[in-house]
Amino acid sequence: MPLLSLEDLSYPAVAALDRARTVLLLSVSPLEEHGPHLPLNVDLLAAEHFAGALAERFLADHEDWNVVRMPPLPVGCGGFDAPGTVEVRASTVRNLVYDFGASFARHGFRYLFICNGHGAVTQLVELEDAARSVERKYGMKMVSLSSSIIPEILGGAYWERIERFLGRPLSQEERSQLAVDTHAGLLETSVMLELRPEQVGEYQHLQPYTPSRFTRFIPNHAMRIGGSGYVGYPAQATRELGSAAVKAFVEVAYAKMLEAMDNPARERRSALAKVPVLRAGFRQRTGLVMALAAAVAFGYFIARRRQDSYPDT
Repeated sequence: MPLLSLEDLSYPAVAALDRARTVLLLSVSPLEEHGPHLPLNVDLLAAEHFAGALAERFLADHEDWNVVRMPPLPVGCGGFDAPGTVEVRASTVRNLVYDFGASFARHGFRYLFICNGHGAVTQLVELEDAARSVERKYGMKMVSLSSSIIPEILGGAYWERIERFLGRPLSQEERSQLAVDTHAGLLETSVMLELRPEQVGEYQHLQPYTPSRFTRFIPNHAMRIGGSGYVGYPAQATRELGSAAVKAFVEVAYAKMLEAMDNPARERRSALAKVPVLRAGFRQRTGLVMALAAAVAFGYFIARRRQDSYPDT
């Protein structure tokens, strides 16, 4: 069956889709600065590419299924702030993606996969929380693929896969550079050279920016502390590496997608999602409890002051 675009369908056409043989794909990533050499839509381009690649592979293996791509959502949180970056609250990311999923779950759809190219911890956690909440309430298999894949990429879990597609081992220098490369550096610039080379600006002259672990915890450090909006080694990027990385990551995402569809149980939480303080809902509830406690304490303080001012006679 052909790949379908949600916005092109009428509601009777959507209603007629076989719920047991329909997969929905949703791309979610922000507009964010990616150094002086890459466009704002790097993460969204990556998300859209992976959604398209997953759709093609799935349809090739499942000819009697439907795959429906939703319009991409250009939203995200936890990015580096600069002119052009659009930052929304973490709770907004979570609520918006939850509402998208719930809208289809209420009508009986069973499978929805989120493709995201933005690696901020808050983004990964909120996407996963939205998916798990829909799954828990409606029973639809809704999975944020990047919430486990991106931390694994940054941890070096897929370098052997990349080497297989490269046809050679990664050099020790490449491995050491990739180990500290997180934003618009060697990997993302290489991926863009593969996906949209015409949108890559001058990058060969960019000096490495590899801040310490402590510096990486400082908000907006890539823009504020001697950086130019990237973290890593963009000057070392090659299209060869980008092509191998894209193929490797699509392979991983497709395997995780099929595994999730074959697993009737709820998806396990990633290591990041197990940390309560990272979730916006937890922080909001904690803030509310603290506000209530402060209000009670303030009320008690005022009552005691009045009692001290007007003692019993």
